[in-house]
Amino acid sequence: MQRALVALVAASSCLTSVPLLPIASVDAAAPAVVVLNELHYHPGDDNPAAEFVELHNTTGGQVDVGGWCISGTGFCFGPGAAIAANGFAVVTGSMYSGALSNGGERIRLRDASGTTVDELTYADAGEWPALADGDGHSLQRRDPLLAGTDPANWLSAPPTIGVKNGVAGTGLIPAWKAVTHTVLPAPGQPLEVTATLLNATTATLIYRVGFGVEVLVPMNVSGTTATASIPGQAAGALVRYRLASLSPTNGTTGTWPRQGDGATYTGTTVATSVTSRLPRFEWFISDATYAQAANDLTLTGDDGYPCVFAYNGTIFDGSKARVKGQVSRLFPKKKWKMVLPAGHTLMIPDVLPEPVDEFALHSSYADKSFLRETLAAEMMIDAGMPASQAFPVRLERNGAFYGLYTYLEQQDGTWRDRYGLDDSVIYEVGGGRVFGLLAAGDANLSQTSLRTKYEKETFEYQNDDALRALIRTTNSLSGTSLRNWISANVNVPSVVNAIAASVVIQHQDWGHKNYRLYLDEHGRWGTIPSDYDLVLGRRWSNTLGALDSTVYVGGSFEQPGGPLFAPFWFDPLLSQLVRRRIRELTEQLLDPTTVAARVAQLNEQVRAEAALDRQIWGTYGNDESPDSAGNRIMSSYVTPQFNRILGTFAGTGRVAGTPQPAVPAVRISSVQRQPVFSVPEHVVIANDSNDTVDISGFSIDGIDLVVPGGTVLLAGQSVVFASAEAGSLVGAFSCCLMGGTYSGDIDDKGEVLTLRTPDGAAIGATVDTGNLTPANTQTEIAGLPNRSALVSIVATATAGPGYLQVLPCGAAPGASSNLNTDAAGQTRAALAVVQFDAAGKACIYNETATHVIADLQGYFAPGAFDDTADVRLLDTRSGARRTAGTRTTITGLPNRSAVVSVTATQTAGSGYLQVLACDAAPGGSSNLNTDAAGQTRAVLAVVQFDAAGKACIYNETATHVIADLQGYFAPGAFDDTADVRLLDTRSGAAPASGSQSSITGNAGRSALVSISATGATAGGYLQVLACGTAAGASSNLNTDGAGQTIANLAAVQFGADGRACVFTSASTHIIADLQGYFVAGTFDDVADARLVDTRTR
Repeated sequence: MQRALVALVAASSCLTSVPLLPIASVDAAAPAVVVLNELHYHPGDDNPAAEFVELHNTTGGQVDVGGWCISGTGFCFGPGAAIAANGFAVVTGSMYSGALSNGGERIRLRDASGTTVDELTYADAGEWPALADGDGHSLQRRDPLLAGTDPANWLSAPPTIGVKNGVAGTGLIPAWKAVTHTVLPAPGQPLEVTATLLNATTATLIYRVGFGVEVLVPMNVSGTTATASIPGQAAGALVRYRLASLSPTNGTTGTWPRQGDGATYTGTTVATSVTSRLPRFEWFISDATYAQAANDLTLTGDDGYPCVFAYNGTIFDGSKARVKGQVSRLFPKKKWKMVLPAGHTLMIPDVLPEPVDEFALHSSYADKSFLRETLAAEMMIDAGMPASQAFPVRLERNGAFYGLYTYLEQQDGTWRDRYGLDDSVIYEVGGGRVFGLLAAGDANLSQTSLRTKYEKETFEYQNDDALRALIRTTNSLSGTSLRNWISANVNVPSVVNAIAASVVIQHQDWGHKNYRLYLDEHGRWGTIPSDYDLVLGRRWSNTLGALDSTVYVGGSFEQPGGPLFAPFWFDPLLSQLVRRRIRELTEQLLDPTTVAARVAQLNEQVRAEAALDRQIWGTYGNDESPDSAGNRIMSSYVTPQFNRILGTFAGTGRVAGTPQPAVPAVRISSVQRQPVFSVPEHVVIANDSNDTVDISGFSIDGIDLVVPGGTVLLAGQSVVFASAEAGSLVGAFSCCLMGGTYSGDIDDKGEVLTLRTPDGAAIGATVDTGNLTPANTQTEIAGLPNRSALVSIVATATAGPGYLQVLPCGAAPGASSNLNTDAAGQTRAALAVVQFDAAGKACIYNETATHVIADLQGYFAPGAFDDTADVRLLDTRSGARRTAGTRTTITGLPNRSAVVSVTATQTAGSGYLQVLACDAAPGGSSNLNTDAAGQTRAVLAVVQFDAAGKACIYNETATHVIADLQGYFAPGAFDDTADVRLLDTRSGAAPASGSQSSITGNAGRSALVSISATGATAGGYLQVLACGTAAGASSNLNTDGAGQTIANLAAVQFGADGRACVFTSASTHIIADLQGYFVAGTFDDVADARLVDTRTR
């Protein structure tokens, strides 16, 4: 046979160059000129580069395939590509992106016009050969002149790349469909079999009972329906059968289970009178084979001895079993690994989360309670660990009780997929008693020696450079350098959770073995402890090994050592995370009342089988009932450990000293809806408290985010969660702890995001990201040409920290700001001086995505205000933060009144800024207020510079201070009086929501007044208005949560009676301080006019 022409060697992926034309339908009965001939969709080593799709030219002439494409691969042939007469073309996985589905998908071959030339939709079970799914076979077409859509035209066999298929022939094989039989027949009840038979007219049923000889029964065939009956059998019997039919046209045999299936037979078991409170597993293996299997202690992996597994009448013929474990291989009662036949999975509704094709059965011989692995697995899963599921089962062999066993989920592809680790490089550490200590010398071992200590379970075809780099780096760095590397390259919550959860259940047999190291698809290392037999008070004994039944609380925490784990115990910052997590998990998992109830429940479930197990297998050392051993878990471990951790260790600082609040001070602080350059879509959660906070299990509506276990924030720290679509996250967010990824997507048009505690309670501000003005946008506002004005600007529904700046349209934003926000979901208002240009235009720049609102307060009369270009008077961020009680001098024109934007940033806590004469005592009033650490707040203030051109800014709490000059009042244009308090409701009840509070000034005069809301009961706003008039759409000050203190400057027009009012939409205390009056004719205090509101766009 000729191979593909040389032109194919240069074939390239050119999908983008092929027009995506409408797909024409293909006639399933018509032979194609070029066909899909062989599919190797799942190589045995999982290497996608070893995949291939083989095409076959069925004609006697060359066929031009330039521009032809294979869907499912993204591959297209380049111009001039051709397949020789009767030749083959092979497209390997290295030639296309992605990978073919291991579970089946639709593959189409399209010509250059987009017309479908050939297609198939394959699967990996049932009517399709299962052995092509990673068991060394490929999927091969039998007859290239017949349709590829029929499973009867495909068989599995070892790959035959580029040559005629080994299974090639003429015509279809006989095919079986819709095979059904009686499930769990009563003793003596016949087993009726019905099936659909295609491509043949005669058939035989071959059955066997137990391990007896095969019996042949001719089937009744009428049309396409075939039936037969198997005589009734005794209770508990294993009844297996297979179907076979000979093609009358080509002599091929079609079977059920079909060729390429992992099982030879199907069938069922006969019902018995056995009842159990546990899942009942039936295991059938001949005595001779069982003896071999039980004595063979050498097998590993998926090797095993042939057997049949059954559950609830469904049998799994072709299963394999082997002894597993390390020291436990020597116990009289063995642990077993069960591997089901290719193409078959076990599903137990309401028990298993998803179907499995392999599992372990642990004997619990060393655990006299039979409960530890189940309890520990449940605790680890509740802690948020990607732990294997475990539960007790009744195991029977050949119809007789065999033992009380613990089902243990295998950490295989199904498990990896459930926990989002399917694209991770995973190593099992320390198998076979060869410990993996991450010692420096391990980085230089040969691949064989390295993988003896660190057995690679995924991506085996790749090198181990990343693991070697991990070992070298963690052994070469120390102190702050190592902590910084860990923060960037390690899944910190994963390690925190593993260490803390292991402390709680006292799992000390890991860190040198019994755990997995994984490198996730985003480039971060994580860890997962396993093997939960020596836990909950049981420990390895130097004299008795694993067969020491003593149950006790160990000494001090015995943590895993080595260069990766030690920093989490001894680094001053990382250790705080572990201490907090230990406390939270102790309260969550080790509460004696809760654990005692679960122990009692499990004792009740296993009691009958435990008694039978003791009769068969006995126990070691002193005889003790399983009930007594279960109760000893409580009395000798759970209760004393619970009291020790929350008592002694909390008192000495070994764990967090106090419980965290039920509703801690955390919030969504930033949202980015779309990737921006290299920064992916993400959400940030901030800890505003002065203590560590564990947010494990918290969730955010709308993006399918559940915060991973072990996510603990230091005081003032933030954590970022990125879209799962992001690539490498190493070093992507230097601002924050990297918490992980979420599978959802933030709607580009915006949506509501709500942070919730594990019990579902909303916490912090709800963030609405909808329809926001994108970051780095300038929004135009219009006013009177060449006039200066006071405009109230508002940022609302902010996507994160940022600022607004008023500037000439088109100008680059500068260093100053008019309004600052420090979290997502905020609403902030500020008064700004705006200079409209000759066309009556000005712009508002927003650094982060937000809605922008602007309301005109009034115009300065020409010449009344010198609106200078913003001048930075002060910025302390170049040095140390101002300590509490500091006065900082700013300089301006002597004896002039000015408008200055003052900002407090990186605040140490609640407090205020006050502009005052440098020799005056602070107090009585404030210009700006903060109510928490880490805030950034800005406000306009009227400043009176003294004869030396000096004024001062007093900060009550430690903070950085920034001051930007906005402009000067013309001499005589503004009467800058000494601050006068006009209103302070704190001496009585807070004004009710919807109320108006009166302030009094000079009749008919316009003034600037500093207004403050403090002790707010909820988010809301204040609006200055004429008394008795209805509140309008504008606001002078906004709060977005209870307990806040917010200040702002407002232009106030006092009425003819000298009164004005402050309206509040939510109950809050109100403070108003007069800053000064405009001299008559210098300020036109117009009725508030809305200049822009992006929410209506």
